[in-house]
Amino acid sequence: KLKPTVKRGNIVRIQNRYVETDGRVLEDGGKGEIITVEYLGTKKKVSARVVSPTKVVVVEGGRK
Repeated sequence: KLKPTVKRGNIVRIQNRYVETDGRVLEDGGKGEIITVEYLGTKKKVSARVVSPTKVVVVEGGRK
């Protein structure tokens, strides 16, 4: 199994269509995988694709 790009508990930048903000990774994931992350401020959970060890991009319609 490949080493995860992001690990549960990591703080990353979450990018969506409108803004970029900080969030927490809720599960390990490799580059290109879709994982669950939560916004630090609102605790809202969303699905996002891992693009680097420090950044994920929200998958449209990916609210949890």
